[in-house]
Amino acid sequence: MQERKKRALAGFFFIFAFFSILLAYLLFASPGLKFEYIEGKLYLKNESSHVIEDIQIMSDDGSIIDCIPILRPNELERIILPEEKRNSVIIASAPFHREAKIRISQNIAEAALQLKARHEKAIVGKKFKVFLEICNRTKEKLLLQVREEHEKSFLKEEPKTIVVSVKEDSCKELSYEFTALREGSTSIVFSVSSGFLEVSIREDLKIGGR
Repeated sequence: MQERKKRALAGFFFIFAFFSILLAYLLFASPGLKFEYIEGKLYLKNESSHVIEDIQIMSDDGSIIDCIPILRPNELERIILPEEKRNSVIIASAPFHREAKIRISQNIAEAALQLKARHEKAIVGKKFKVFLEICNRTKEKLLLQVREEHEKSFLKEEPKTIVVSVKEDSCKELSYEFTALREGSTSIVFSVSSGFLEVSIREDLKIGGR
């Protein structure tokens, strides 16, 4: 009778140990969720060979950003970040899987998109050009929205927004033509964005007399 109890107890511990090892594998060894940047946008990928369910996306302050009911193997899900969460740690979690984390910050955007601006001499009543160089330092081709803004009292042209593509690890220069209306100091602001990436640069102008 005592021997039977010992065998039953040993069997229980064997089963317990087996499921503990299996759970540890699922939590720490099995591939699962991973954040990826693609063309300046944030995605969550299922890197495992099985379906992952009940995925929750949240920020490090505990607020929930999104819920994904199901993510199939190698499937990508776009993550749309609220403006106020674009400088925080984003966490993806699902039952029996390791958490995936990524830090979103302005430093990432500035490292991915680098801007330089220069301009010709500005004189009242004459046209001059402003040049904007955009360098894409990522490994993906980026489709970028370029928004230009200026004070209308100084420059005749209307502010405008355009969309351009910049190949991976390369630069593109844009040219803008303006007509100076009056003397004084002003500035032109360029804002470049793609997904959660957004950087801006200000080019200061001193407009001279005729």
